[in-house]
Amino acid sequence: MNSFRCSDKWIFSFMKRNKLTVRKITHVGPADNKTLGEKAQIASDYLDSIPVLTADRDADQIYNRDETPVYVDMLSSTTIDFVGNKNVDASHCGATKARFTAVLRVNAAGKVLKTMIILKGLKNVPKIKVPKNIYLTVSNGLSIT
Repeated sequence: MNSFRCSDKWIFSFMKRNKLTVRKITHVGPADNKTLGEKAQIASDYLDSIPVLTADRDADQIYNRDETPVYVDMLSSTTIDFVGNKNVDASHCGATKARFTAVLRVNAAGKVLKTMIILKGLKNVPKIKVPKNIYLTVSNGLSIT
């Protein structure tokens, strides 16, 4: 798909021909005001600090992890619809706010640890069968993603 190229006029004509329009955006995040040079310096400083911070550690003692919320029913705020429609209807499964946290972890030696799934609002880990590469736990009541 990376090889597909078209002009703005082609896109405009395609949308008009098919009676499509782009719907409103409901949230806009803040702009990043740093210049490319400033970003490059921040990255360079960070990379220079890594050998100092990890000098007395083996690769299997250095970990990286990322937490991300996963919504059970992830609704988009925009869609493409026919021009002239007054209402844009969407459906959901009734769990638009239900979510869990997925934690991905790996060490510097390249070992990928089990994916951790953190469930909110439960006191105990449910007694369910999960794959061997998943570690299931519950939040201890503290705020998490």
